[in-house]
Amino acid sequence: MGHMSPATSPGSFVVPHFAIVRDSPTSPVRVVFDGSCRDTSGLSINDRLLTGPPLQKVISEIVTLFRLAPIAVTCDIKMMYRM
Repeated sequence: MGHMSPATSPGSFVVPHFAIVRDSPTSPVRVVFDGSCRDTSGLSINDRLLTGPPLQKVISEIVTLFRLAPIAVTCDIKMMYRM
């Protein structure tokens, strides 16, 4: 078909992927990428990612602040993430 070519450049990384088929009218097929698959050098793309500072506070600080307030509010954040 001519739509693919071998990845020959030294800085390239091919991420294996496959399809998950479900009986769902909204999303019958979902593509899943395997970032933990290792290449010939023994490293995965997950191993090569740069790690930054933690974005959330320490859980003990969160619980302490939650307990100190006179009113506590909770909510469902499921729709905040695209899962």
